[in-house]
Amino acid sequence: TTGSPMMDPGDGDRDKEKDKNNIDNNRKNLGKDKLEKIDKTIDKAEKTNYQNNIDGLRGGKNYENSNNKLPNGTYKEFDIAEPNGPRGTERIVIDTKTGDIYYTPDHYETFFKIK
Repeated sequence: TTGSPMMDPGDGDRDKEKDKNNIDNNRKNLGKDKLEKIDKTIDKAEKTNYQNNIDGLRGGKNYENSNNKLPNGTYKEFDIAEPNGPRGTERIVIDTKTGDIYYTPDHYETFFKIK
């Protein structure tokens, strides 16, 4: 008899492990100081339910992903800058449905998945 080829049950696990390794490497490459700023921004965003201008948080606007550089999702964007400092180009983009978080050092040109 013929049938559909069976998928190796380990494929999904390998993809998850690869994704976790990429996230770990991306976080490591950011360095301790940068990662602390990013994590502080993520914590504020999550605690404020992704709202803008609460507790010095800049952002909370919808990120439309019009350049299709990220997977389909429902995104909010936040500055990494200090509350009263210049905005700069660094942002985090959070998929509010999945919890996936991306860092962009260059105002949405490149993205690194960090959570």
